[in-house]
Amino acid sequence: MAKPVHVTDSTFDAEVLKSDIPVLFNHFLKKISQMKGKDVVTVSDEAMEILIDYPWPGNVRELKNLVERLVVLNESGKILAEDLPQNVRLRKA
Repeated sequence: MAKPVHVTDSTFDAEVLKSDIPVLFNHFLKKISQMKGKDVVTVSDEAMEILIDYPWPGNVRELKNLVERLVVLNESGKILAEDLPQNVRLRKA
């Protein structure tokens, strides 16, 4: 079972560790999906691998903003690698 994550505003300035990406991404995915009334519930393994490999120069704030964008634009309920912005797919900050 996943460990609960408590994210505060001060967390947004923290450096993102690769091991934190799945937990943070899924936390934001659940929270933002609920806020937006969307049923985006999963992310493909390929997309998650890309997210983990991306350097995240904008830290947690960049990750949260990306999740919000993905939720708003998603129509299938699953986030795929091709849904990610080109700079993230190419792993270029």
